[in-house]
Amino acid sequence: MPRRTSALVLPPVQNVGFLVGGEVFHPGDAYEVPGVPVGTLLLPTSGPWASVAEGVDHLRAVAPRRAVQVHDLMLSEPGQQATLRFLSQLGGVEVELIPVGSTATP
Repeated sequence: MPRRTSALVLPPVQNVGFLVGGEVFHPGDAYEVPGVPVGTLLLPTSGPWASVAEGVDHLRAVAPRRAVQVHDLMLSEPGQQATLRFLSQLGGVEVELIPVGSTATP
């Protein structure tokens, strides 16, 4: 059976990304590539515009030393884990999931 594709194309929206201390990059609600080396990428993984395939492409394009899954609360726990595995295996960088209420350092 041929793969069905959606005719829906979301228009681009204004977006703000944040590069904190030249180390941690949060691309906002988009897959922005900062154009500079990134130590830690905060990688959005759910939302009406998000897809695992585009997340993998983004991960490869940014090529950070570390990636942390964010914007993932729309996913069930098994969905979070599956997304984490796909991104890590296909993106070339081990992606981390930080539990709600926990903290992390760059």
